[in-house]
Amino acid sequence: MKWFKKLVFIWTLLNILFILYFVGAHVISGLSLIGMESREMIAFIFFPIGVFTGLLASLKEPFYGGIITVISLAAFYTCMPSTILNVWINLLALPGFLNLIIGIKERS
Repeated sequence: MKWFKKLVFIWTLLNILFILYFVGAHVISGLSLIGMESREMIAFIFFPIGVFTGLLASLKEPFYGGIITVISLAAFYTCMPSTILNVWINLLALPGFLNLIIGIKERS
């Protein structure tokens, strides 16, 4: 179990760095949030911001970070249902689900 927890921790760190990179690139490239529809703006709050927050929280407390990630992803998919099968979004959020499982297992 220790190796799995370390693997999820490293995957979480890599995903945090990647989300920072693509949000930063989005801001630097001049692609601003101006002109987005309100639904897209709300979706942006849940992904990447909500998922990022959940992953960041899961570094300290896997259970709560996992909950934040899962709820943010569910809310994002509610706003943008056409993205449910997007592999990249699912791979970025997967450590949140794994952290939730780790947190549940640690609590029992």
